[in-house]
Amino acid sequence: MKIDFDAITEFNVRQPLSQKSKFNFILDRTNWQFVKNNINILVFSAVYEVIAIPLYYKLDHRGNSDSQTRIDLVKKFVNKFGKECIGSILGDREFGLLG
Repeated sequence: MKIDFDAITEFNVRQPLSQKSKFNFILDRTNWQFVKNNINILVFSAVYEVIAIPLYYKLDHRGNSDSQTRIDLVKKFVNKFGKECIGSILGDREFGLLG
């Protein structure tokens, strides 16, 4: 069985967008250790009330992500939903500017 993550993302975005015109987003990287494996995840999430809803992610990117990887995640969202609904994008200082 294949999970259609794009359809899940579309549902997670379209429902709240019908109530609000602009959203804030978070770009975050986290690293978990499971036994001897490092699991590195870069996530682009929408802020909705007091929670962050993960929309797009990149797995197993070793170390800090590069600018192009971060830009690609944001572009994936913009290509699907447009830039008009973006109020702001917040990220840790490790991310710098998005180009």
